[in-house]
Amino acid sequence: MDEGLDSGCRRGGSLKLRELIEEHPSELAYDFRSRFGLSSAEIGHTVTLREAVMLTSVLLRDPSSWTQAVFSGWDYPVSREWIVATHSYDLQAMVNSGKGKKPKPYPNPFPKKDVTRIGKTTLPPEEVRRLLAKMNPKEPS
Repeated sequence: MDEGLDSGCRRGGSLKLRELIEEHPSELAYDFRSRFGLSSAEIGHTVTLREAVMLTSVLLRDPSSWTQAVFSGWDYPVSREWIVATHSYDLQAMVNSGKGKKPKPYPNPFPKKDVTRIGKTTLPPEEVRRLLAKMNPKEPS
């Protein structure tokens, strides 16, 4: 879905749209109403599936839409200007911080990179590392 909802296949786009409507109905309804003046209930009736897929594809590329924010796992949407401003703030804080000090970054809605997980396990971290190392042996030098 990162490449847009349609991905070159109308049927795939409408199936993905259906999943998005089922998983995040409030966010999609809000964006359709506030941005397009349409009810999400009109999808498939006064708004064709093709048009709804195209409109949702635009929402998924816009960081200020609730649809894109929830799809990306963000806490809330932000504008492109907000992103530039907070990155500028963080850079300024780093430049002006004392040597050896790491300033606290400006709070943002993005998921933390160091806590991304794929699946769940009850194994201790050492065991997981051992199993992963066994699955991906190093090439001989």
